[in-house]
Amino acid sequence: MRKPFRLPWSDAWIKKGTSLLKNVVRIFNILSEFQQAYEEVKRWTLPLHHIADILNPDADKSSDSVRFHLQHLLQWVEQTYTEEHDKPMVANLISYTKGFWKGLFTCYDHPHVPRTNNDHERFFRRTKTRHRRMTGLRSWNEYILRSGEMVVF
Repeated sequence: MRKPFRLPWSDAWIKKGTSLLKNVVRIFNILSEFQQAYEEVKRWTLPLHHIADILNPDADKSSDSVRFHLQHLLQWVEQTYTEEHDKPMVANLISYTKGFWKGLFTCYDHPHVPRTNNDHERFFRRTKTRHRRMTGLRSWNEYILRSGEMVVF
C-alpha cells in the first residue's frame, strides 16, 4: 500500500515550530533574572518623565517658571533617590542638566529660538548623505573647506 502524498516542508514546519517554542520558553525563563534591574530602571524613568513635562513648551511658560520647577525637581531627585545604586543616576542627571543649564531656558522667552536642534541635525545628515552618494567618500571635511557656504544649496 502506498503512503499518502505529503508536502516535503510540512514536517520541517513542525520541527521548526517546536524549536521556536523552546526558544520562546527559554527567553521567558531568562526574563525573571532581569526583573530587579528592570524595576530599578523603571523607577529611574519617573524623574525623566517629570523633566519632560516641565520642559514641554506651553504658551503660559516663561524661562523663570521652568527654571524654578526644574530646580525643585532636581532637589527632589537628590532627596528621594538616596540609595547606593541610585547615586550614578542622580550624579549623571545633575551633571547633564548643569552642562546645559545656561541655554536650556532661552526658548521660553524667545519664541523664534527652537527648543531643540533636531531640525538642524536632520539637515546636516541629509547634506552629508547627499555628499556621500555623489562622491563615495565618507568624510566631508574637504567638501566643506572647498565649497564653504555653497554646500547648503
